[in-house]
Amino acid sequence: SAGGGSGEPPTKRRRVDRPPIVSGGAVVSEEVLDAKLGVSYWTLDNGATVTIKRTDFMHDEVTLSGEALGGSSNLDDRRDIVACRFLPLVASLSGVGDLSASDLNQALAASVVQASLGASRYGRSATAYGAVKDLEVALQLTALHFRRPRFDPVALEQLVSLIKQDKQTEKTDPSQQFELRLHELVQGDGDHVRPTKEEDIGVIETRGVEGFRQLWSRLFAEPGEWSWVLVGAVPDDETLRPLLSRYLGGLRPDPSSSSWVAGP
Repeated sequence: SAGGGSGEPPTKRRRVDRPPIVSGGAVVSEEVLDAKLGVSYWTLDNGATVTIKRTDFMHDEVTLSGEALGGSSNLDDRRDIVACRFLPLVASLSGVGDLSASDLNQALAASVVQASLGASRYGRSATAYGAVKDLEVALQLTALHFRRPRFDPVALEQLVSLIKQDKQTEKTDPSQQFELRLHELVQGDGDHVRPTKEEDIGVIETRGVEGFRQLWSRLFAEPGEWSWVLVGAVPDDETLRPLLSRYLGGLRPDPSSSSWVAGP
């Protein structure tokens, strides 16, 4: 978190490009899927794959998206299922690595870049985009989200406060009551699909930042499960190869890995 007695701005003392937790990494195979369309398929040494499509209509933008099967459907404890629903939001409010959310915004002020990870019932996802010059920063942020997530107690308190306010408003809003009832009739009231309830606030508070950190580790433990797609003004292979090797291929498994299990 931000702090220290030097009085120096956080962005001067802590840089977003601090090397993420990666180890080695290499592209072990490269295949041309469609020469006419310019689609390539690379396999990294940790098992992850990257499909690459260069375009001429996104002249200064690159988009990276990733997905892996298995989300809250992996979880048996209903409290973890509830926590999983709020996991990406808590992470987003907290920042990443050594940087709070506000410090991160300051550090990226000169960059056009964004990156985030998320989880749904049946899958996990990652999204990053940026200007071509910021591709390495986008990859760094993605790697940091995998291995140096940040869960801030203040951010967690923020979330709880927002939910409490929302639930109070909901009680006196007829349209929201109608939507809740309709959702229950159409979707049911299972833990994976139901709207947020007041009782969920206690689950969030009980889990705390350590509980959210452990849940994140379980869901994002195995980088080899991921399939990536890189689209846009992608640099040439010689420039791209070391970047993907280091920041995606260099991600190594966490001991508490997660495999996909179909939900009920």
